[in-house]
Amino acid sequence: MRWYRFVIKALVATGAVCAFVLMIYLTIDVAGRYLANRPMPAAFELARTMMVLLVFLSFAYAQERKKHMRLDIVTERLGARGKALFDLFAYCIGFFVFVLITWQIGRWAWESWLSKEYMDGAVQIPFYPIKFIAVLGSFFLSVQYVIDIIKSSVLFLSAGVKEPKS
Repeated sequence: MRWYRFVIKALVATGAVCAFVLMIYLTIDVAGRYLANRPMPAAFELARTMMVLLVFLSFAYAQERKKHMRLDIVTERLGARGKALFDLFAYCIGFFVFVLITWQIGRWAWESWLSKEYMDGAVQIPFYPIKFIAVLGSFFLSVQYVIDIIKSSVLFLSAGVKEPKS
């Protein structure tokens, strides 16, 4: 479990570095465009690439921290078993959706790699590494959903069990 937490923290740190690089690069691009009439080359392509990395690499970390959207207005009225059941249902849906997303992006990444697909634009940037990174992020989110399904199942099954009084 330690290695898993290390990996998802490394993924989110990579995403944070991408956000920082993107912020600096686009600031220089805007300043160069309006102050010196010299924009940075490939700003659009870099922004497209970095946004994919930023989003997909942070999915699993956000799920581990339970920072994705939740329906607290519904779950706050439920007991421990009800919350666990609601979470279990949501995690199962999330798991199945992201397994499908991972599989489909994996197919696209493989096809992109075979055809050596590149982005159109000022600079030729290959698409396939970005797509494989999206697969990686989606895969780890799917793994996180499995972990959450197991935790919610245990919580659901143990919520109705009363502790014996000593």
